[in-house]
Amino acid sequence: MSSAEELSTFDSEKDAPTKDMGDVGQAFGPQAVDMDVVQPYKATVWDSIPDWAKDPDGKWVISYLGTMSSMANAANVSEPLDSWEALKNSGCKVTLGDVVRGASAQMAVLSCAYAFGGGTDNLEPAFQFFTELAKEGRLDAGTYSLERMTRGEIDLTLQYRDLAVEAAPDINIACHVMSDGALQSGYALVINKYAPHPYSAALAVEYLLSDEGQIDRARGYARPIRSDVELPSDLAEKMIPDEEYTDAIPLTDNEAVSAACAEIASRWEEEIIPLMN
Repeated sequence: MSSAEELSTFDSEKDAPTKDMGDVGQAFGPQAVDMDVVQPYKATVWDSIPDWAKDPDGKWVISYLGTMSSMANAANVSEPLDSWEALKNSGCKVTLGDVVRGASAQMAVLSCAYAFGGGTDNLEPAFQFFTELAKEGRLDAGTYSLERMTRGEIDLTLQYRDLAVEAAPDINIACHVMSDGALQSGYALVINKYAPHPYSAALAVEYLLSDEGQIDRARGYARPIRSDVELPSDLAEKMIPDEEYTDAIPLTDNEAVSAACAEIASRWEEEIIPLMN
């Protein structure tokens, strides 16, 4: 499910809930509070979480961070796609995913805005960029899947390098953190207000924020939110090199991010989707 679908499910199933918790994009934590579909829980490591990465009442907490990156099928794309500028000039077809409902796809649009001089309060550069791509037929309307990547239907996306390689060992995948607009944002744990097993959900939050849970996040290529956890040295071999994160832009103003993502979803549906059909 997208982040929006997770929260909608909490609300629609409140009389017969099936979901205990969710993992939603940073902008959707405050939205979950506004929708009144989450309940508070503060893990025992609460003080180790940065203030910007948690709701003061414990209704959401970011457990890991990601930085905007590209994943390209090197068989189709010859030059490194390590910036939005390089992507603009590449001629390749791009897949973002569900921009209307998906947090990571919305972050891609926001990243593009930053890359071309905009920001949370100025999305126009991104919409100019994606309008041009859509008119050129370079904006893929579908969602990412391993099958589509391995069949060569997608040139560039923003997800899941090793899953693609595992499915098709001969595929040549190149991953880079964007050198322009390298936004760093997180995903938030939320417990359903109507959770059928709230204590199990609380235990899951405890684990995911524990030292062991944070190391597991790193094994999944995410950057743990807790800076006081020491990661095993062997994990560094699986990650994109640290030097590519030099220009990463942390997003810590949750109100601005939430407002920008809401505008992105609305404008994408009104302005970009019609150009893709």
